[in-house]
Amino acid sequence: MARKKVKKASTKRYYYNEHDDNQVEQLRTKRQKRRIKKNVKRALVVCVILLVVGFFSSDLSRVSKITVVGQRYLTEEMVLKEAGISKKSFHILTYPYFIEKKLEQVPMIKNVKVSRGFFYGIKIEIEESNVLAYVYQDEKLRIVDDKGAMLEVSKDYLKDIQQSPRLVGFKDEKILQEFVIELAKIPEGTLALMSDIVFSPVEPYDKRRVEISMSDGKKVIIRIEDMASELKYYQEILSQEPNACVYDIYGNKVYASPCDD
Repeated sequence: MARKKVKKASTKRYYYNEHDDNQVEQLRTKRQKRRIKKNVKRALVVCVILLVVGFFSSDLSRVSKITVVGQRYLTEEMVLKEAGISKKSFHILTYPYFIEKKLEQVPMIKNVKVSRGFFYGIKIEIEESNVLAYVYQDEKLRIVDDKGAMLEVSKDYLKDIQQSPRLVGFKDEKILQEFVIELAKIPEGTLALMSDIVFSPVEPYDKRRVEISMSDGKKVIIRIEDMASELKYYQEILSQEPNACVYDIYGNKVYASPCDD
């Protein structure tokens, strides 16, 4: 019989290295350092969050002072309400561009500039529009600006604006809104000659009729939709019919009437 070869079991031999203990210690030290770094980072994140929360919860993050200059008919309270800011607002979130865009939509504001100063202050500089006309009815005074927008103001300003045309008889708010938009399109030279403007419709066929008393003693009768297109020729109409007192403008036709004796 053939003899079978018996394989000897292989045994791994470990040779002691005197540096092994140091390597284990080094690994343990590295792990501890990584753990400490992680804990420090977490602590820093928590501290930053607490600081941010504390800052925004304190008065230090709020607007400290708001200055509004240049306005006459607009009150400071009205401006701040439309701007949407107060001393409770976060200073970092008060962007001048967006505040200006809001205020540009407010009646009587022609130009506006908003700036943020030191120590969390905000300054709003306003240039108001000219007063085009005014409405005084039901103990309320409203002024019309040169964009055709209306603003209710204190009755104390009535004496200051009496040189502007007075609008009378406009009971229907929708018609009044349409009228002031057309009024804003009339040339300044013609506007300066206007005194009282009375809404005087003739039912049922002439529902948008107005009578305008001019400072030169003349009277103009016209329809709201014709004002912007036809009143720019007022001086030309006068030159053609200088002796008339009443000019009834209907579309592009003018009917001149003599003065009453």
